[in-house]
Amino acid sequence: IKRGDIAQAHYVMNNGVDWILDYIFLENNYFTPWGKWKVHYVFLMDNLPQDFKKNILESMKIKEFTEKDVFRRQKILIKILKQLGLFRD
Repeated sequence: IKRGDIAQAHYVMNNGVDWILDYIFLENNYFTPWGKWKVHYVFLMDNLPQDFKKNILESMKIKEFTEKDVFRRQKILIKILKQLGLFRD
């Protein structure tokens, strides 16, 4: 964002979503499925953070190419990471 590249910032958020999905599969002792199936199958896992479906789907939305929207998505991903024990303030 400091470089003014909002598209790149959103791309980084997208990668964060993908890494979280991979982590959840591994934590549930499942192999990570092909990309086209990740979102579908992750909701079938037994151990998910509270409100995971709502939060991950909201974090995947790009509403607009603004700093505000990047920070909105970042806030949601940090919330999920905290629930997974992967983020400390």
